[in-house]
Amino acid sequence: MLKKSALKTVLLMVCAVALCTSCATLGGGPAPEGMGYVTSDYGQYSAQLISDSGRCLNLRGGADRVEVPIGEYRLAACTFVDKDDEGAQWQIVGKSEPARSVLSVSQSRTTALTFGPPITVSLGVEQQGDALSLGLNIRGQGGETYSPAEFTQNGRQLAPPRFEIKDGRGEIIARGQFHYG
Repeated sequence: MLKKSALKTVLLMVCAVALCTSCATLGGGPAPEGMGYVTSDYGQYSAQLISDSGRCLNLRGGADRVEVPIGEYRLAACTFVDKDDEGAQWQIVGKSEPARSVLSVSQSRTTALTFGPPITVSLGVEQQGDALSLGLNIRGQGGETYSPAEFTQNGRQLAPPRFEIKDGRGEIIARGQFHYG
């Protein structure tokens, strides 16, 4: 179960599964020869894995492990659902740069698919002329990225976060609200 404070700080994620046009969708069952297993910490998730040879797999899982052909894969996209301490259901979508971490699936072995919390958040700042652009950079433990626009709580998109800028004396010099996109 996720901590309420972590959910409010980060907003949470659901990963899009749309990078490949020809992906195989896999689910439970016994592993035939040349197969291993993947598990996740989430009771409900989907993930898209891509191998270096271009094989694309869409996984849908829960508490049970999912069979996967042996090989090395990279996380391309993910989605997970979890509840906070007050029972609200959060769904979060993320995507990953396929060059990130490698998931090695071995014959008849179970490998943990890592994504999601702990999540780190940093502020990105860009200046174009007189305009200052602020953005949230949200990353999960597998290197995947999340957009606050992709967080939903009980099926509803969250309002964009607000911010305040204070000077050295602690006085507010600007206020605003982030915009999605």
